[in-house]
Amino acid sequence: MIYLLFIGGLALLLFGGDQLVRGGAHIAEALGVPHIIIGLSVVAFATSAPELFTSLLAALEGSGEIAIGNIVGSNIANILIVLGLPALFCAVPSNRPMVLTNTNIMISASLLLVLMCLYGEITRIFGAVLFACAFGVIAYWIGAARRGRIDDGGGAPAGGNGFLIPGMRVLVAVVVMPLGAYLLVENGVAVARHWGVSEAVIGVSLIAVGTSLPEIAAMSLAAMRKQMELAIGNAIGSNIFNIFFVLGSVALIQPIEVAPHFLRFDLWVMFAASLALLPFLLSRRDIGKTAGGAFLLCYAGFIFVLTV
Repeated sequence: MIYLLFIGGLALLLFGGDQLVRGGAHIAEALGVPHIIIGLSVVAFATSAPELFTSLLAALEGSGEIAIGNIVGSNIANILIVLGLPALFCAVPSNRPMVLTNTNIMISASLLLVLMCLYGEITRIFGAVLFACAFGVIAYWIGAARRGRIDDGGGAPAGGNGFLIPGMRVLVAVVVMPLGAYLLVENGVAVARHWGVSEAVIGVSLIAVGTSLPEIAAMSLAAMRKQMELAIGNAIGSNIFNIFFVLGSVALIQPIEVAPHFLRFDLWVMFAASLALLPFLLSRRDIGKTAGGAFLLCYAGFIFVLTV
């Protein structure tokens, strides 16, 4: 029964994340916002919602290792899987406006998280700093979206009927995702204890991949539709949201103690994964099949090291 409920939680998170992606993207497109901005902001925020619900619930229930492990593991998966998997089918363009700037923001956010974790706890003060950074980034994206509408000749927003179905999708997601997060955390902890696996490993691997399923599903769909600007925008934007907004929100409500092993391995893998994008951006080369395969192999190696 524990395994069925765990799978049910994953399914609800996947379904809810998909509804958020579809609804949020349709609303943004109706407003005439460019795809790269949609990926960085609306879709990234939507696909970060599972991490928010899961980490918040884990922190409130005293499972701090799952809370921070979920964020760290999701950020690793967002680069190595969410970009690696679609790149096997369609090259991910890195030579796009705002991509380099937002990659630098993501790297800075990762470094800031590492420095905060050196203190041994993500305190409420640290949470407030992260939360403030989230609003700064959102303000920057809003300005970029306005410039994008002017540059692209974006038309007037759609009428009220154009927002009805997307709005209903978002509402459905908001209802089902907290339930999915509850089932995932409750039964994930039970599974970990049953098999003698630490909660940190479960948080960084299984639950992190589970809460990244909306990103993986959305980007696989983007690859099939040749909309790869959405893919790289979502991966980068989601990582920024996970650190600034999700972890900041959780720490404001419930400070999170940082287990020492995160500083020994997981956080540095997250930081290295963020840096892995820079060579492609600086050389203006797309992320192709070879790089995508290398990303996936690196993730498999990461999971292997965790479990041995």
